[in-house]
Amino acid sequence: MLKLIKSNKINFLSLLLILISFLNLFFIIKNNFYKYTEKFDPKKYELKYNNSQYVIPKSKNPISDAELYAYAGYRYIKGQNPLYLNAEHLTLGKYLIGFSILIFNNQNVINLIFVFLIFILFFKIIYLITKSFFLSSLGIFILSFDSFIYDMIINPPLLDIYQLFFLLAIFYFLLKWKTNQKNKYVILIGICLGLFASVKFYLVSIVLLGTLIINFFILKKYFLKNILIIIFFSLLAFNLTYIQSFLLKTNLNEFIKSQKWIFNFWRFNDLNNIQAKGNFLKLIIFNQWKIWWSDKKYINYQYWNLAWPIFFILGLSIVFYHLKNFFFFKKKLSIKDFSLNLFSTWIIFYILYLFLIPIYPRYLILLYPIIYLNILIFCDKILKQYV
Repeated sequence: MLKLIKSNKINFLSLLLILISFLNLFFIIKNNFYKYTEKFDPKKYELKYNNSQYVIPKSKNPISDAELYAYAGYRYIKGQNPLYLNAEHLTLGKYLIGFSILIFNNQNVINLIFVFLIFILFFKIIYLITKSFFLSSLGIFILSFDSFIYDMIINPPLLDIYQLFFLLAIFYFLLKWKTNQKNKYVILIGICLGLFASVKFYLVSIVLLGTLIINFFILKKYFLKNILIIIFFSLLAFNLTYIQSFLLKTNLNEFIKSQKWIFNFWRFNDLNNIQAKGNFLKLIIFNQWKIWWSDKKYINYQYWNLAWPIFFILGLSIVFYHLKNFFFFKKKLSIKDFSLNLFSTWIIFYILYLFLIPIYPRYLILLYPIIYLNILIFCDKILKQYV
């Protein structure tokens, strides 16, 4: 009887957390609803682009990244070869924005769709690992108040939100594979990796591939076979995002040259000359964002809050504690230990990646949700061991 009462209380609290989460999202969307109903004006965006820095060097009428992606996405949907418009940023994210314009006549709706897909995936990952409705609900609650999610909801679409979705999808399918080892999940991991790589410049995708290689190696079973399947299907999915180019008679040699140009564009980009090492730490801990487009060396980021350093320090502490005690030492890993290995590896690799690049706050959206997952899984593991 006491167990039933306790169970009912936990279920009630879980439902309450979900209700609060969605009420929070509802009011954020309600206060910014006009952004999802305003009509996309292609002539306005074309004029902006033609007067921008991409057409007129040192133009005094710069176009923002969000405006550029919306314009490029619209043109892609209308048949433009993506290799000849904003090719330095890869295609898939802009196609998604273009489809949003095509279906809803608005470029912002796609962000809402992906935010809700991310919440579903986030819930499913936690539940798959913990079998706890309460912890899954708590994860949704934490994510709903995350300032990066808030930023992505209220501002025009950038590309990072799509990468977060594919990152979570990869982790979900890998955890599903851990439970039953069906080849379809390895194929889905490969497809999602290719789609992840096709959203933005693929250096971070190599970081993600390294994370997958290490975690498959830990399991040892079918290691080489799985990695080859993942690489094959990721390359296939990546190339399919350029199907429009091939339909417009772009040959393989031109395609390879375009990818080489994209690589060199980012390799020799002026931003790489900025003293970037470790600047993301100042942003996280002290809200000191080093910028390069004005005379100010640092500015404050408007959505920063004390949760940033608290979750970062707590998350990193759990990573080191877990790796010290479990990494490579267990022959048979439970799904909890495996997920902690997986998330901890990504957190370390992605932090090392951030250490070397000029930082935009939105880049942290690929870090913090995984930190939340790691904290929740670790707490569940410890509580079930000692309570």
